[in-house]
Amino acid sequence: MEGAGFYSAAVAVAPPEHIHCIKIVSDNPQNSINSINRELITQLMNDRLPILEQLSRLAVHTD
Repeated sequence: MEGAGFYSAAVAVAPPEHIHCIKIVSDNPQNSINSINRELITQLMNDRLPILEQLSRLAVHTD
């Protein structure tokens, strides 16, 4: 749901093709929000850095 709010705000200042959201952390019945902490987020981001860097490079070259 946070992505929808971000998109609503972003589309006011940027064209839709320039707006990107990537969800890294998710709370759900199997993973309580109480288990999300700084260390987990750091680990998840570090684990995903290669794909985030690749997506970032692709986004820059799509114009």
